[in-house]
Amino acid sequence: MPAYLFNFILFAAIILAISLALLLVNYFPLLENYNASKQDVQELLDANEKQKEKLFEMDLLLKTFEERIQYIELIETKLQELSSTTHGSDELLSLSKSKESLPYSVYKTNTLKRQTFLLSEASANTVTLSAVSANIRKLAGQTSQGIAKASINGQDLAKSRVNLSAYSHQLSTYPDFAPTSGVLTEYMGYRTTPREGFHGGIDIANAKGTPIYASAAGIVSLSGTNGDYGLCVIIDHGNGYTTVYAHNSELIVSQGDRVIKGQLIALMGSTGYSTGNHCHFEVRKDAERLNPLDFVVIVE
Repeated sequence: MPAYLFNFILFAAIILAISLALLLVNYFPLLENYNASKQDVQELLDANEKQKEKLFEMDLLLKTFEERIQYIELIETKLQELSSTTHGSDELLSLSKSKESLPYSVYKTNTLKRQTFLLSEASANTVTLSAVSANIRKLAGQTSQGIAKASINGQDLAKSRVNLSAYSHQLSTYPDFAPTSGVLTEYMGYRTTPREGFHGGIDIANAKGTPIYASAAGIVSLSGTNGDYGLCVIIDHGNGYTTVYAHNSELIVSQGDRVIKGQLIALMGSTGYSTGNHCHFEVRKDAERLNPLDFVVIVE
């Protein structure tokens, strides 16, 4: 093969390889951008559909009010027509109400009786239509008030949901769930054995491997060896509360884990400075040790 042909083929192969490499490098970002754009478009379409539904509901409500207003205007027009018809005959109507107020010969006149009947009926219709108009206006006002009240109730409901959510969070982060079951062997306070000094929590004794549970929801701030505490778990519950679970034989959770109240976090043991299998449990508020028995009830 001539040298110039070989060089040409080699050069073409290199150009092709570079082109393929550039294509592959740009393909995946373009594909990712396409998928992201497609998702954004879908979200916009969904939001548009929701707006259409709201506009449709508002349009129906507006049409309902327009129809009621038109009906009220129609009734008012009829009332005005009836009023203009009867205005010039008030004297005749007042005479027709009393037989004694007219001469007997006039009272017997068929024309007068007919007029009297029509005027009486028109008057009755006027009263009826006035009552209907008043009722419709009252109903329209009640509807408007109902819509305003529904809006206020909706705001109150939203506030109630926020308050309920906050209260639920407060309950879930309050350390009132017993960490384990067993025999309460040590209380909080000053002691002389097995080591003299202040005992900052309670000791709950049971068999090795007994489950240890989170007393409240929170974030694990420590899961590991902690001096005399041995294998220890500390959970930060927020609002200044933390709980300590010491002397475990095995740790189930890791530092940084988010746990819920009653979740398994460790197994009972006798690691660290310990004379037997038990759970040393502490409750702290702003670094101050509190009596755990003010929060939990231990069941044997």
